[in-house]
Amino acid sequence: MVNASYNSLIRLYRILAEAALTHYDVGSARLALLSYRRNTVFRVDASPRVALSTMAGPEDESEFEDESDPLEEITKASPYSQHSQRGTRYVLRLCDLTGPSEEMIRSEAQWLLALRQGNETHNPVLPPLPVPEPVAGRDGSYVLRIQIEGVGLTCYCLLLRWMPGRLIDSGLSPTLFERVGIVQAHLHQQAQSFLPADNFVRPHQDWLQALTSTITHISEKTRAHSRLLNVADRHLLERAAERASKEIAALPGDSSHVGLIHGDFQQAHYLFDRGKVNAIGFDRCCYDYFLSDSAVTLQKVAKRDDASSLFAAYWRGYAHVLPIPERAAEGIETFSIAHILQRLSTMAQVQDFAKRDEFTRYLSSNRERLSRFIAASVQ
Repeated sequence: MVNASYNSLIRLYRILAEAALTHYDVGSARLALLSYRRNTVFRVDASPRVALSTMAGPEDESEFEDESDPLEEITKASPYSQHSQRGTRYVLRLCDLTGPSEEMIRSEAQWLLALRQGNETHNPVLPPLPVPEPVAGRDGSYVLRIQIEGVGLTCYCLLLRWMPGRLIDSGLSPTLFERVGIVQAHLHQQAQSFLPADNFVRPHQDWLQALTSTITHISEKTRAHSRLLNVADRHLLERAAERASKEIAALPGDSSHVGLIHGDFQQAHYLFDRGKVNAIGFDRCCYDYFLSDSAVTLQKVAKRDDASSLFAAYWRGYAHVLPIPERAAEGIETFSIAHILQRLSTMAQVQDFAKRDEFTRYLSSNRERLSRFIAASVQ
């Protein structure tokens, strides 16, 4: 399998996907490849009702700008009902056995089901949230292990109902981003009261250990290639990691600050459907600081000209649901730096040195920010 071409691998994964669908009550279906990265993901259009995709199309934010109360819109359950007219479209995710374990994928499904259900007895009431609904196979399992004789490939499968909506990047307005803040705050709110089953398994992010190993790893991987990381830059990264570790160590670790988070809530993972926000892409969910989760969301818009108005809109939406964390701005910057360092570590692992130019460019684009972060610690 190592020497198989891209097209050959995709054909094999398609065979696995077709085999997986025979374990679900979806009828005949058409498959379309959506992505082939950490996971192989197919869109599934089941007969006889085939919904038209709303994923593609112009970024026309005008149709989303309405005068409705964003908090009221989020708490309405009907747009996320499994009985939607779009109910015959699914997403099938194939996970290689070298990736997350069966228990981890099953735990993700449990988390999604809890988010969709909400909790009416909780004070305050936790509304059902607009997240994908896991679909059980005929045997009642949410995670299936699929292997085909004669094909040297085995994977875990998770089938999810399709979430409607459009990706919006350049057209992202403060009004829309306020609604993103509302949804993310609802996710954090539900995490605070979530009671997982005994066999629930998701990663725990240990930033103090991660930042130490990140700098060690970057130094080891780049030592033989001085053009990638000179002495001054290595010192810069070490000082940034040292300050980030100190700041994170001082944060409270109770359930109001740490819990199960989305882990990658950026533009590719929130969809706008007639003014409402649907959340997708929970395969990175883990236990971490809520501020770390918000940092990922905000960092993706931090270099835009209207970043300050977007940040303000995000926290305005967040405050509809939960109090804004103390020293939120400082915390967001600390975790943004931590995520930058973590990404540099990932880039340093690339074996193809031609691709390591990305490491150099990314470091260059963040060098000034890292320097400001360090300078702020001595003021």
